[in-house]
Amino acid sequence: MIQGAVNNLQGLSNIEELGKNVFILDTQLTDLDGLQSLTKIGGSLYIEDNMNLASLVGFQNVSSIAENISSPVVGLGILIRNNPGLTSIQEFSGLIELRGGVLLSNNGLLSLNGPFTNLSEIEGSLSIQEATIPDLTGLENLQRIGRDLLITNSGIQVKVETPNMVYHIRRIKLSTVGTKKI
Repeated sequence: MIQGAVNNLQGLSNIEELGKNVFILDTQLTDLDGLQSLTKIGGSLYIEDNMNLASLVGFQNVSSIAENISSPVVGLGILIRNNPGLTSIQEFSGLIELRGGVLLSNNGLLSLNGPFTNLSEIEGSLSIQEATIPDLTGLENLQRIGRDLLITNSGIQVKVETPNMVYHIRRIKLSTVGTKKI
């Protein structure tokens, strides 16, 4: 767990794999530089309440996030919430394996371009809440969402019939003013 007055991760620069959940909570970090050797997380990843976080630089080499049953939120692989300065998550472009779902909520994200370009499947749900991104561009290679696509309190335009875009989704739920299904 990385929490509190932490403002530098350089001491972690030799870590290649973490076997459990990773929590980055309420820090002073502006980026995640220092984790550039990290390739695998054997649990879930939580990045939450980091008011100064502007970039996920440091995660560009992570290829696998494999949520396990000890996760405090069952079925969640990635949670990125309440990081208002975080405008991009493109550093996840190397991710090829993701067990569990994804929750993106109340960040400063401007688009989804780049983050999951090599990912063809999300085993759990993809939930986007309180987002300012205009659409789901950047998820074109995603062929399967194992559970739900949930978009709430967002102005996202969803084109469900887009070629090469998610063919297998159990349920799509759009709610609150601003979310459009076209």
